[in-house]
Amino acid sequence: MLLDRLQRLLPRRYDATAAAFELRGGARFCAGLVDVADRDVLDLGCSIGWFAHEAVGRGARSVTGLDGSSAALEVARRSTPEAEFVEGNALDLPFEDERFDVTGIFNLVEHIPRGTEPQLLAEAARVTRRGGVIALVTPHDHWLPKLTDPAWYLGHRHYRAEPVCALFAGAGIQVDRVAVVGAAADTADLLLYYLWRHIGRRERHPFEGLRRRADAEFDRTGGRNHLAVVGTRI
Repeated sequence: MLLDRLQRLLPRRYDATAAAFELRGGARFCAGLVDVADRDVLDLGCSIGWFAHEAVGRGARSVTGLDGSSAALEVARRSTPEAEFVEGNALDLPFEDERFDVTGIFNLVEHIPRGTEPQLLAEAARVTRRGGVIALVTPHDHWLPKLTDPAWYLGHRHYRAEPVCALFAGAGIQVDRVAVVGAAADTADLLLYYLWRHIGRRERHPFEGLRRRADAEFDRTGGRNHLAVVGTRI
């Protein structure tokens, strides 16, 4: 994908991203999808490890994060030494069968090679115990979020609920919940984030009122920007 090739050429500011991170908006929504207390948790595509950090704080029995970026994992390890972080490929997981109770796949599926989505879900199901939970969040395939997503023009994929639910079923995962969240304020918040980050070289824009309105959109369904599917490994 062109977007991923370009990102590999650009310097990543993982330390700055971690320093400015807040559990708000989409991140707060993702963290609230699953109960991690006393469970073994896998964070696929963990990046700087924000979900792993949150899972540790919420009383997970063990937390493991996997990512393909050694630089991101270095930041994650500093932030959350209580978790284990592994450099690896989400399409070929270096874990034994049925090791985890909860597997989070947050904003990862749109970055893997096109057509490998069934392999990702099959691997996630393989390492999740029967009765365990698999939660996936990805950009939603609606015309407005796509047109206002600068990365979409470079190959950043968006998904509809039906194909993702079919991927779950094909991997032996029973779909328990489907939600689409985020609307106009979230769109504006994201666009300002891109502007401030890539032009202003800052991780956070100053419009707090907009941030609060964007966060509130994740508390209600009927949005258009982000698709969440949560299921049980059967």
